[in-house]
Amino acid sequence: MGIFLRKALETDCRLYFNWANDSAVRAASFSQDEIKWDDHVKWFKKKLKDEDAELFVCMDFLRPLGQVRIERDEDDPVKAYISYSIDEALRGRGVGKKMLILAEKEIGGADNGINKLVAKVKPENKASLKVFEALGYDVVRSEDEDCVTFEKWIGSGSDIEINKDRKPREAGLELLRILAMMMVITLHYLDKGGLLADWKEGVSGKALPFWILEAMCLCSVNVYVMISGYFYDRSRFSVRKAVMMWLRVLFYSLGIAVIVYSTACLSGTVGFSKEWFSLHNVLFYAFPVVNGHYWFATSFILLYLMTPFLSAAINKTDKFTHGAAVAGLLILCCVAKSFIPYEIVDDRGNGILWFIVLYITAAYVKRYGVPFIKKGISAFVWYVAAVAGIIFSYRVFALVGAGLHGAEYPVMIPSAYNFIFVFLASLALLVLFAGMNFGDNIITKCITSVSPYVFGVYLLHEHYLIRFKWVRWLGVGREYGPAGRIRNYILSVLAVFVIGIIVDLIRDLIFRLCEKITDICMKIYFSKKEAFDYLITGGLTTVLNWVAYIMCAYVALVNIIPGEHARENISNVIAWVAAVLFAYVTNRIFVFHSDKTGFVPVMKEFFAFVGARVASFVVEQLLFMFSVYIMNDIVAKLLIGIIVIILNYFFSKLWIFKKKQGEEAE
Repeated sequence: MGIFLRKALETDCRLYFNWANDSAVRAASFSQDEIKWDDHVKWFKKKLKDEDAELFVCMDFLRPLGQVRIERDEDDPVKAYISYSIDEALRGRGVGKKMLILAEKEIGGADNGINKLVAKVKPENKASLKVFEALGYDVVRSEDEDCVTFEKWIGSGSDIEINKDRKPREAGLELLRILAMMMVITLHYLDKGGLLADWKEGVSGKALPFWILEAMCLCSVNVYVMISGYFYDRSRFSVRKAVMMWLRVLFYSLGIAVIVYSTACLSGTVGFSKEWFSLHNVLFYAFPVVNGHYWFATSFILLYLMTPFLSAAINKTDKFTHGAAVAGLLILCCVAKSFIPYEIVDDRGNGILWFIVLYITAAYVKRYGVPFIKKGISAFVWYVAAVAGIIFSYRVFALVGAGLHGAEYPVMIPSAYNFIFVFLASLALLVLFAGMNFGDNIITKCITSVSPYVFGVYLLHEHYLIRFKWVRWLGVGREYGPAGRIRNYILSVLAVFVIGIIVDLIRDLIFRLCEKITDICMKIYFSKKEAFDYLITGGLTTVLNWVAYIMCAYVALVNIIPGEHARENISNVIAWVAAVLFAYVTNRIFVFHSDKTGFVPVMKEFFAFVGARVASFVVEQLLFMFSVYIMNDIVAKLLIGIIVIILNYFFSKLWIFKKKQGEEAE
């Protein structure tokens, strides 16, 4: 979901108060005295009613990010003053710039006669000075040395797009991200296509070219993770991004399953439907991150959830401490497991622990470099040497396995992601591509345009219903001559990659459309927040009433009260009592934000609430008594509940939670 502006509500009074009294905000203000609550409430209510003032809250779904205030000049009606503040936890993330762009669009697109915005900033407030300069505000000369005045003429809003100010990442590493995904496809091409001979037979003969290709691509997973670690100081953790990553995985896992099952049912493939359509499979595709449908996606999301802690720890360590931590982790998780020919507790680099090691190592490379690997030809030589080491290790560990009476574990060691030579190949590629600079040209634009969608390539071709089929569709396992095999390999990898990019591009368009719809819905929600909050709590109250009635009428009182209509009426009363208690708490806290404190005022409010509910209950009970004779009692409960929700809203709004004139809300 994108960020959006909504008009401030009376319930935002406390939120504005906390932002205004933040120490950094007070230091940047022209009046640095602490604001008192009573004075703030009077000011806030006055501004909400002022036709020449606009108070906005910037939202990221349900999270407030900051506020923007627009106040028209009393002497010049076409001019308005603009100011803003950001929540302390979100400063330094470019939120202020985005907020002001949205505010300009909001004011510029409204029929209010305002066509000039003016901002006054203290000279020492460097962050705000940069923001207004970046947005095209002109500095107006002023004799006041304690103030820098900015002005900007606006029409239909800012001509700067919100997402156009992102810093471009290094095109070299984005190219490496694309290459890493092609390597992943290659590994699956070789494995699922059955092109690799049995490890126990050694690496030789017709399979040798495939083993060399395998050795060249084994570093792909490590590389993909290390790129994230290399950008540790740029990317900031976002709950929204974590949720979107999870939804992206779910889109493929559940979406492809729905398409396949639906196609099978429509085509009459009854056998397939009976074999695959079960509760187990539904849960398997509905919870892909939990059950390991995509092991890489699961580990990658877990790593992302840990990045705030990892990045904070990295920033607080010096070179020696960071290097010692990397060395210790590599000895335990890489070196030791590369030479011990017996199986110990080891995920072969497929889990979160190894991903953390890669993340921390890549961060070290970004901060201090690698002493023995230099950018350019040196890094390439190291990569070639590491690949050669992997190929040589195939033979060595095959002999070790034979010497251990045919043990299988040793021959698997060289293909593990945490094998020493695989790690060195990953490190060399990271250094090699980090040093590449393509400049600002069409190549860079193509690379940066494609790289955001490569994760979708993995999610598509590794789906459980596809991962063993696409190799057959592309004829991977067939016998070809050398030229035919090369042609099949190139076309297969390109086909999987291109189709995956196209599908993920479509997924991205769908997600963007859903985000826009969600933002529109959120704006509508906040425009009538009290009514929507009441509908939500009223709906929950109705559900509680309905569930309580069913539990009483059909479970708890079945053997206690024999009469059917008597049991239904008693159950209805019990359900009503439970619903009233729930409704009072939710209405008081979430809907009408009652400020009553103390035992007597609260009890007075509570009994007034109960009294109103008694009146609506009489109406409900009369309707229920007559309706059970003409329709099902459960259906009657639902229909009558809608009428009661509307009736109770007017009781609560106009009587129970009505605020008196001049009453201050906290």
